[in-house]
Amino acid sequence: MATSSTHVTVSILNAKLPSDPIKDFVPVALVGTVPYVLTVSPRLPVKSLSELVALAKTKPKALSYSSTGTASFPHLAVELMASMAGIAFNHLPCRSSSQAILDLAEGRIGMTFGVVGTSLPLIRDRKIRALAVATAMRMDDLPDVPTMAEAGLPGFEASLWFAIVAPAALPPRLLARLNREINGIVSEPAVKKALAVQAIEADTSTPEEVRERIRADIEKWRAVAARLGIRRE
Repeated sequence: MATSSTHVTVSILNAKLPSDPIKDFVPVALVGTVPYVLTVSPRLPVKSLSELVALAKTKPKALSYSSTGTASFPHLAVELMASMAGIAFNHLPCRSSSQAILDLAEGRIGMTFGVVGTSLPLIRDRKIRALAVATAMRMDDLPDVPTMAEAGLPGFEASLWFAIVAPAALPPRLLARLNREINGIVSEPAVKKALAVQAIEADTSTPEEVRERIRADIEKWRAVAARLGIRRE
């Protein structure tokens, strides 16, 4: 099982890896994705992404956000948003995503990109406010919340993904069968429901689509890390 962390973040942070995430593996099939949602503290006087951007432009680096650390996906997602919108924020790393959401609800930070599973209960209780989802399409759980593209940042997307990969030497015949079987399993209602309990949206794909996602994510997030001055060690 490969994830955005094992095949993207690790590649961004480490100059010397024992394996190459592109050359040494053959993607088999996507299993699912965990979407991010941009949320703000109710104390922040904004109700849309455009209002957040406008406020940030009047107070450069005055608005704080939390993440689970340097080069974590919430960190890179906020900085990608900042770069696309021409604004700047103050980064305050914390111990966990749960702590970040708690800090947000209690007003210690202004915003964060949180995974839907952790954020949704607080959004429904109106303890934090959702401005946009970082997915290509709106989410069933948050039908009234626009995508980042609809809210004013076309092309913005940020999510964790899970995929099955195999050694690069896997014979094409076996690759085709594994892809077909895994796609069939992931499409079963019971499996979709089990993944949904973990806030994972079930998804299917071809091997080529997974390979392109890995390549595009490495390129996108490595560029963000480079702008931040994050060096591979």
